Amino acid sequence: SLGSGSVVTLDSGATLTVNNNVTVAKLAEKGGGNAGTVSIGNGATLTVNGANQSTFYMNSISGAGSLAMSGSGTTKMQLYGTQSYSGDTFINSATIGLQPSVTFASPRVYIGTNATFDVGTRGTTLTFASGQGFTAVAGSSASPATIATATGSGLTMASDSVVVIGNFNSANGAPLNVSGAASLTFAAGNT
Repeated sequence: SLGSGSVVTLDSGATLTVNNNVTVAKLAEKGGGNAGTVSIGNGATLTVNGANQSTFYMNSISGAGSLAMSGSGTTKMQLYGTQSYSGDTFINSATIGLQPSVTFASPRVYIGTNATFDVGTRGTTLTFASGQGFTAVAGSSASPATIATATGSGLTMASDSVVVIGNFNSANGAPLNVSGAASLTFAAGNT
């Protein structure tokens, strides 16, 4: 059985099917170019919570379930390819980065205290599709939720994207930090 300390390494042709809430320390591929995949069932969440774990996951995560990052220290998961899972993405701590040309279907990204949604590594601006959005769950500028950008790699919201900045208190400063050389762009009609 899988436990919170498990390192899951997928070989070519293998599929990790998650039908209940599962927590692992790391999710990775056995080697470059392997085609192992993950499928997260409806109502299930796959949580990656390792300490100081960095990984590149180059294949698809599909299904109706959710993906969560709760790692500590330098933990970062870089996603490539087609990420078609239709559940939410919870970045409770650590970083989820999107690599070049990744497609990202998750309808809502929750970015927690000291957590980062990194679109700067993508190489081009990520444009959220209709209905996609994000929630900044952090409470102060001392420990903000961060959207990391880079030259040519920002984040553009759709006209019907829902953006929620939680726990805002002017005495504590802005709970959302947009870092890097690109921008977070809101289309007319955002709520």
